[in-house]
Amino acid sequence: MIVRLSKMLLSLVLLCCLASCATQGANGSSSSAFEQGQQSFKEGNYQSAFHLLYPLAMDGQPDAQYAVGYMLYYGKGVVENQQIGEAWIREAAVHGQSQAEQALRLLTQKGMFNISSNA
Repeated sequence: MIVRLSKMLLSLVLLCCLASCATQGANGSSSSAFEQGQQSFKEGNYQSAFHLLYPLAMDGQPDAQYAVGYMLYYGKGVVENQQIGEAWIREAAVHGQSQAEQALRLLTQKGMFNISSNA
């Protein structure tokens, strides 16, 4: 089980790194990538949003971290992975992203997260 999860995570990271290279070359700036990712997310084009926002999440951008966590947790545009989604949502909450903090509280109260929140 752990090996399978590790392989999935490694594949996801590799895919996102490749997407990051393509995104940076095409967009030039991270604010442009964020705006495009945000627009794709709003339009329900989650796969495109994920590819645009994941590199920004890796760079520590809290809004991108929350969006990536949301998409992973609910399987929007990517294969659902609640554990990794939860980790991204927690990371965004640690950085003060208000939607992530609220999501963490609600999901913890509903018993959907196994570990109680410090946010």
